[in-house]
Amino acid sequence: MIDRALLCVVKDVNEHFHRLENDGVDRVALCGLVNPDGTIPNETEGRVAMLVTCVEEEKNVANGATSNSVWRETHKHVERAEKNVDGASINASAPAAQILTDPIHLNVHVMVAAMHKRYDTGLGMLSAVIACLREKPVFNHQNTPGLDPEIERLMFNMMKMNYSEMSHLWSGLGAKYVPSALYTMRMLTLGQRQIQRISPEVARINVNDRKGVWP
Repeated sequence: MIDRALLCVVKDVNEHFHRLENDGVDRVALCGLVNPDGTIPNETEGRVAMLVTCVEEEKNVANGATSNSVWRETHKHVERAEKNVDGASINASAPAAQILTDPIHLNVHVMVAAMHKRYDTGLGMLSAVIACLREKPVFNHQNTPGLDPEIERLMFNMMKMNYSEMSHLWSGLGAKYVPSALYTMRMLTLGQRQIQRISPEVARINVNDRKGVWP
């Protein structure tokens, strides 16, 4: 899902460049800054790289429930069942409790980094990407027909970072700093609400009087 979302955004930004420059050259690539072996990916040469730096769960979801929540269906009842165990009668005709697993909602930190060898050209390309995401901060099915049907919308907000945070981030990426901008892409939903099991509640327990001694 993350890949489909970002590939759609990259395609849209490249189409923005096509109109801006009146050509068909792609200037944005979805790729990392450094390969696992330490080399520079070929895709980044002369382009703006778009990459994921962090994925976090969004906790504040309007009208949403927390993960592994219990949803009690007061209008549904399981069949009446009585079990006698040493004189104890269990009435299980109470409302059923559905144990659910909710989907997970994600925010993705996305970096755009100018990888052009010419510093001024890279700055110009980065500026164009920032302007594009400023003009179109929300991607939905009305303004982006190519957006995956499973994605309702994507929202881009630029993040603020101080020099210490930037240094820590670039050190973790294992790359040398280049002009860049960092965004939070909200919000991806992975999975669907699933019923794990249905567990009837015990309405009452009646223990009949018994003579004798309990074993």
